Amino acid sequence: MSSSINMSTGLSRVEHNLTKHIRSITGGINSIKITYIAYIISLVSCLSAGSVTLISLFTEPWLEQYNYTPLQINLISSVINMGGYLTPPLLGLLSDSHGPVLLSMISSFGFVPGYWYLSGITPDNNHTIPFGLTLFCFFFIGCSTSALFFSALLSCSKFYSNSKLLCISLPTTFYGISSIWMGYIFTHVKWFYTYFDGEKGDILDLPKVFKFLSIFYMCICLFDWISTSIVARLKNESVYKNTTAVAPISVASSATIADEHQALLPEQECSITDMGKSLSEFFRSSSTYLLFLTMFGSFGVLESYLSNMGAISNLYNNSHSKKVSAQETLTIFSGNSTSIRIIVGVLLDVLNRMFSKRGTSTIKKNKSNRLITMSILWVLLMVGALSQYIFVIFGDDISSIALNLATACCGLAYGGLFTIFPSLVLNMWGQDIFGTCYGSFMVAPALGSTLYGIMFAKIYESTVGGGVGKISCLFSNFIITGNTFTVCLILSFVTYYWYL
Repeated sequence: MSSSINMSTGLSRVEHNLTKHIRSITGGINSIKITYIAYIISLVSCLSAGSVTLISLFTEPWLEQYNYTPLQINLISSVINMGGYLTPPLLGLLSDSHGPVLLSMISSFGFVPGYWYLSGITPDNNHTIPFGLTLFCFFFIGCSTSALFFSALLSCSKFYSNSKLLCISLPTTFYGISSIWMGYIFTHVKWFYTYFDGEKGDILDLPKVFKFLSIFYMCICLFDWISTSIVARLKNESVYKNTTAVAPISVASSATIADEHQALLPEQECSITDMGKSLSEFFRSSSTYLLFLTMFGSFGVLESYLSNMGAISNLYNNSHSKKVSAQETLTIFSGNSTSIRIIVGVLLDVLNRMFSKRGTSTIKKNKSNRLITMSILWVLLMVGALSQYIFVIFGDDISSIALNLATACCGLAYGGLFTIFPSLVLNMWGQDIFGTCYGSFMVAPALGSTLYGIMFAKIYESTVGGGVGKISCLFSNFIITGNTFTVCLILSFVTYYWYL
């Protein structure tokens, strides 16, 4: 891809044209002040990027008002995951060539028209609108989610590249919080609900929700464009004016794009021959495919649970007087998923420093790092298995406490695995080909979520159908998903003891 560098600015032609107006307007503002402002805007973008995780809140209106089948709902979830998981390598390439501002533009082209089109689909006219167009919109909304988050994350990393807390931890934590506050707004603001004879109903009015999101993201993407344009300004100053007001801005590699949970990696020169040899070893290694299968199974199960929490809550409510809302389960899931990311990151740093002191050689340090990383992976996989077996053990007698415990375990496994897998890939194959390696692995969650989502839908339709079902209707589903985690645990043991 030709970057067409403009020698007068040090920017690509695309980046120069997309940012010239903001660079001109902010030219008289002190670099330190404008950096603070742009950093805050980037954090707000991260805090706003997680709307796709609210799909469990939309399950009830889709089932009851739109008459969507569980299979259709899981197809929506699958195309969102495909859009979000299959695009990071391409987004990394575009950002490397033209800066994060291009990702900001891409996110606006998916969010704004996508949600606006969906707001026009009502319970009265949804039968006349091809379902494929709905899937098309959600696919690009998934792409836009990754584009917006990565553009904001890259901006933060360029503003404060020397601080892992400021450039990585805060943005990823804010992204995790986004689903919590959005879910609270949609479940507590009366305007978002349907009304019958002036009385507030219990079902979300999806046209209102999607119209709000379309306008909301139009504003967020506009501000994110300002932030990413300031990145271009500071890059230009760093290269051509030797500005010392902010930390030197490094060109982020595509590895950063592909990994939302790792610190930015400094660029290192790597010859094409060496990179080709490393990639050849990567694709020929048995550990590559064992780890891929582990990600396929674990993330497939967790993404399916995330998409169907609303349906599972409804089945629980059918046989219990004490109701559990979809918002409650989503909050528990998101809270645990967000907190565990920070905990695992800190735990990795502390343990690696502690055990690396015991051996001075690089080989011994790598072995200890891999053992630490794999040990945390094993614990997370066992937590994931527990989350599924809870439903098998209790069945229809499951209490609200046990249901919330299962949801919490799913959240812990989800957030923890999204932190530990990038660390493991980086440790095993190094940073020179990290972008390609992790980008290849991210295909696994997309495929896994599709398979397990369709499986859930088929089991749900065959056992519940249009009637009133209970948790026991999904017994076979939870047996399969629990055993999937057990198989993933075995595969991870084999990966470590035979190939690492």
